[in-house]
Amino acid sequence: MLSNKKRKNKTKSFCLARNWKSAGFPHRTNHSRIVVSNYRNHTQMIEFNGWAIIRESFKEDDDDDKLLNSIINKIELKITELDYGNEIYSLKYLNGTYHLSIMVNHNHRTEHVIDFFKWISEISKGSYGILYVQDDEDIERGNENKFKVWIMKKGKVSERDDTYLSPMNPEVEE
Repeated sequence: MLSNKKRKNKTKSFCLARNWKSAGFPHRTNHSRIVVSNYRNHTQMIEFNGWAIIRESFKEDDDDDKLLNSIINKIELKITELDYGNEIYSLKYLNGTYHLSIMVNHNHRTEHVIDFFKWISEISKGSYGILYVQDDEDIERGNENKFKVWIMKKGKVSERDDTYLSPMNPEVEE
């Protein structure tokens, strides 16, 4: 990773959300900060919440600033291509590390968020993170009342059962 001194002029902050009103947010301030007060969309069917630390390698000896910058540029471009409503992707540079946040809420199942998470693991083998998914339409696999956790590490993504918030009823709601 680049030292803070080297990164001083390379600080990036990137956030994208399309169609703020349909994303369930009541309004946006002049400073592009999202303001939500006691608002909940009760018609949700699939929800994604996750984060990833973006790194080019999981070995410190393989750190490559050019490669990392290329990866960040690819992720920023891909985020602009994800032109869907009800989604927020935020890529921020904090204290020498790139952090990606994902927040998505749709009425019907969609695979592009998981595909995006997998794609990140392919282009940046050192990245790691988690993506929580709650899909009440995943009846065929018996997951309609469960959270599933997608785990990214060392260039791979795997799906696991959640043990903290599942089953949804009675752990989270009744």
